[in-house]
Amino acid sequence: MLLSASTLINRLRPTKSLLAVGRHRGLAVSDPYLSCAMPLASRLISSDLLEEYGVGGIVFLVQPAKGYQDIVSRLPADVLSTQWDATLTRAQAREYAQHDLLWDDIELPTNDDLNIEPNIEAAIGLQQFLFTHCGGWSNTFG
Repeated sequence: MLLSASTLINRLRPTKSLLAVGRHRGLAVSDPYLSCAMPLASRLISSDLLEEYGVGGIVFLVQPAKGYQDIVSRLPADVLSTQWDATLTRAQAREYAQHDLLWDDIELPTNDDLNIEPNIEAAIGLQQFLFTHCGGWSNTFG
């Protein structure tokens, strides 16, 4: 079952990370403090991946999340999920990255190349989600 973003954040167990699934099934993961995103090389969601990164929730960066029900149906019962429409342009992402250390793990393209890697796209969307719903540094350090 897909929850609202705020419900997912409120129900997420402390120090659990979020996994993002992008439009092209690229993957990114947050740190356990929900402040920054990191692209993953893998494009396969497995129980090993969820355990390795301590994933407590999945953010589907698509609207609607149709076509991803196969993933949702296989999730362990304690892994929450939501869908969210990432709207940040590449130019906006580059601007944020110049002024915010939380973007350091995302290697943004230096131009508007249409062939952005799916994992980078997922990391950009997850970083926007984290900033919007968790507050970045203020979430981590009060």
